[in-house]
Amino acid sequence: MELRQTVIDAIRQICGAEDIRDKSLLKEDLGIDSLGMVTLLVLLEDAFSIEFDESDMDPFDIQTVEDVFELVQKYAADGADDEELEPGDIACESSSDYDSAFRAGRSVESLDPEAPQACSAEPDGLPSQE
Repeated sequence: MELRQTVIDAIRQICGAEDIRDKSLLKEDLGIDSLGMVTLLVLLEDAFSIEFDESDMDPFDIQTVEDVFELVQKYAADGADDEELEPGDIACESSSDYDSAFRAGRSVESLDPEAPQACSAEPDGLPSQE
């Protein structure tokens, strides 16, 4: 799904508005209050597998739908340089995650320097787990 449509769908989920335009003001036009804004940001983090820095979530900087697009694009672009995992692959955060993924026959990528060195290889290329 396209970034812009995902953002609009998240905003629509929070406020229920049908007519959402780039220049729509989140608070005044769409009725999104501070709690709604927090909920929106959490939805977007989940939808795009990103984590916004606290300094980028200033409500005075995020006033329009376009501001939300720009914020998401900033973080989505940062992750674009990372090698993407295929569907069904798992990013390991610990050796136990690696072991579980390996047993499930999935390709895994290590985010833990303590995990096995071959964590980013295909399962059949991994050393024996004896």
